[in-house]
Amino acid sequence: MPASNEQRVGIMWETLKFIRRTFPIKQCKYNLEKPFRPCIQYQIGRCLAPCAENLREPEHKQRYAEIVKEIRLFLQGENKELLTSLQERMQKHSDELRYEEAGELRDRIKLLERAWETQRVISPELGDMDVIGIYREHEQASIFMLFVRNGMVIGQKNFFLKNLKGVNDKELTAGFIEQFYSKEMLIPPKIILPVRGSFETQGFWLSKKRDGRVKLTPARSKEEKEIFKMASDNALHSFTGHKETKTSEILIALKNLLNLKTLPKRIAAVDVSNISGSEAVGAVVVWEDGGFVKDDYRLFKIKTVAGIDDFAMIGEVVGRHFHSLYEKGGELPQLFLIDGGRGQLESALNAIKPFALPVEIAAIAKAKEEKADRIFLPGRSTAISLEPASASTHLLQRIRDEVHRFAISYHKKLRAKRTLESPLEKIKGIGKKRRLALLKHFGSIDNIRKASHDDIAGIKGFNKKIAEKVLEGVK
Repeated sequence: MPASNEQRVGIMWETLKFIRRTFPIKQCKYNLEKPFRPCIQYQIGRCLAPCAENLREPEHKQRYAEIVKEIRLFLQGENKELLTSLQERMQKHSDELRYEEAGELRDRIKLLERAWETQRVISPELGDMDVIGIYREHEQASIFMLFVRNGMVIGQKNFFLKNLKGVNDKELTAGFIEQFYSKEMLIPPKIILPVRGSFETQGFWLSKKRDGRVKLTPARSKEEKEIFKMASDNALHSFTGHKETKTSEILIALKNLLNLKTLPKRIAAVDVSNISGSEAVGAVVVWEDGGFVKDDYRLFKIKTVAGIDDFAMIGEVVGRHFHSLYEKGGELPQLFLIDGGRGQLESALNAIKPFALPVEIAAIAKAKEEKADRIFLPGRSTAISLEPASASTHLLQRIRDEVHRFAISYHKKLRAKRTLESPLEKIKGIGKKRRLALLKHFGSIDNIRKASHDDIAGIKGFNKKIAEKVLEGVK
């Protein structure tokens, strides 16, 4: 069955998207007669920025012309010639020690080979089918579809889904089928699914819509398993690409906002927690590659500060943390985030100064009367107000909230431990179960001191002899 007009349009858009992802060519409509500042597409490596005044030398024009030639060869199906050209240029750059450019060409070759892999004839016997692949991590998933007609992959489509908490893979697949095929489109007689189970309702609905039986089934034959693996592998690549692209764009925006020297791929954050100066603690968390690295979390009991002094506590924790990194050669963050304002920032700067480490520091202060959270930077007299809807703001807030949570939970744990240990912990014959029973019944150590022998002896598991020990122990 030849491809329909709708399928041809879909293939065209997928091809255009692939070209934009793979070849760093201009995508905007701006007139290039007058130079101007490159946009974010240049910063993330998706455009050579012919708009920039400093990128208009003959060698830059030559490189851009080579990219245009590559696209033309790709569209004409001259795969062998394109691959040979790219490999020769990659080797040339490598020989000239231009490793970054060689690496870019290597990545482009991999993307092209993957694309050509999905365009080959699979097996004429497969006929017409749609193949659904899923890759999932927690509450996010990528769904990748391959459209097979007459045994040939004629198109593909991918989707990135979020907020999937409580939705299992079968429910996700069923919901996706209902949403995707609700539009007017050509429905094939078979759909290969990523999960096993009964999809009778969806099968009946699709069969009625197609006016012919539609079979919903996992891959069974060798050929079906091969193409299903292709869809699943592409779902993984799509998921990774989506997260990497999104994260890269956020980090670039953050770098520009804070005027950082390097891209903050690894961000650490510090906070302290105490109530009236008791059981004061500090915590450090680390974020990298789109998530928190919990193996690199650190907790500290405050040792050198008495009373309530958040500035000094921040200084102690920062100093001890970076001393450990300095001595043990731990991995440094590009950005160290302080939960606090100008005072906390200054304390952190003083603490890190002796180590002369290449780490940039910023402090994030929660909004009070102001409408937005603020960032304090070294050497800058005024704070930067964060845009509430910005993705970079959300990232900073997420890291700040995580270190705050981590510090608070450790502080509460120590306070609870101290409550149980003093003075009940020292009474012989009073174990954890009885300590909890006493505190639950009386509410506090002071109330236990005021209780009578009979009050304590009346608690389940206690007697007058134990009551005497308790009252003697809490004096």
